[in-house]
Amino acid sequence: MISKISMLRPLLKPYLIQASMILLLLIPPSLLAGQLHTYVDADGNLHITDFWTESYSRPVPAACISPSLKNLIHKESKKKGLDPRLVEAVIRVESNYDPRALSPSGAIGLMQLMPDTAKLYGVYNLWDVKQNIEAGTSYLRDLLFHFNGDVVKALAAYNAGPRAVHEYGGIPPFYETKRYVNKILAIYPIRHTRVANLQGQGSKHRPLRRIKLPDGTILYTNLPE
Repeated sequence: MISKISMLRPLLKPYLIQASMILLLLIPPSLLAGQLHTYVDADGNLHITDFWTESYSRPVPAACISPSLKNLIHKESKKKGLDPRLVEAVIRVESNYDPRALSPSGAIGLMQLMPDTAKLYGVYNLWDVKQNIEAGTSYLRDLLFHFNGDVVKALAAYNAGPRAVHEYGGIPPFYETKRYVNKILAIYPIRHTRVANLQGQGSKHRPLRRIKLPDGTILYTNLPE
């Protein structure tokens, strides 16, 4: 559930808490079962949502996605050996194709990556659409290889971190993570996929790199920095 209120930017910040409390009183109790988040987008709109990683507005119709963005997604997906449809599903659920999306935990852009994780892939400007997709597809590809092509575990790790997935042997019992994985599987129902051999794709052989994620998980990849 998402509520959106347009307010004058100069007047918003001093009254953010008060406005949030008033709006919460207007939301039906049946919709308050999950944890609610509030955030202000780049246009000065105050949002209240029970699932910050889903679309921040009405879902963007496929026809409204620019050809250049779609081509970029397909190019980076193919370069990483990923199904473009999976990457598109992740982007739709993560940010609803909003390159300005910023989560309460600090995840940025189309693929909602944390800056510390993106730096491990040589990306420092996650607000740049191309760099965001480059880092996001690289990370998703390495998670898929790490979990032997298990899409469910890879998606859960993308949301909650690989350590949590290892700890629970699958999707962690977190409301947000379970809902996140289910939303993507509703769009992309494939639960297992082939992952390109890390020793190289086709005739291109690259040396392996060792990546230590912020949660301590070690991933191995032949993707360039």
